[in-house]
Amino acid sequence: MEKLYIKKSSDFEINGEGTHQYWEKTEWLKLPQRKQSGRELATALKILYSGTKHLLLI
Repeated sequence: MEKLYIKKSSDFEINGEGTHQYWEKTEWLKLPQRKQSGRELATALKILYSGTKHLLLI
């Protein structure tokens, strides 16, 4: 199993647009498609950890 390393950041306000500069500190993580539906569906996320919470951008 591949390890996931989560970068630490300071707390910041989530605006729902993913425009905060801290999101630039981490790369997109592409999630594999679980079901083959005949269509290719892409899902990706970014994850950061502050001292108090995990922050996800999907």
